Amino acid sequence: MELPRALFQPPDDRDGDGREGLILRCTECGGELGYLRAEGVLFCARSRLRFPITEDGIPVMLIDEAERLDQAAVDALVARLP
Repeated sequence: MELPRALFQPPDDRDGDGREGLILRCTECGGELGYLRAEGVLFCARSRLRFPITEDGIPVMLIDEAERLDQAAVDALVARLP
């Protein structure tokens, strides 16, 4: 599931990579979220949480609704980040 464009900040070219980042942060630790667009996966490596995304593309950021991942699953997701 694709997240709405409004959840992304424009690319920041100060570091020259041209990547855009999510405005959202983890609701448990405040850390950055990883997003695998092709798979529709939104996760926090630090908290080891995977947040669901509705069919309408809205992320559900409630901790009680998130899936707690083991470290191997987190490592596999991080390895697939661009």
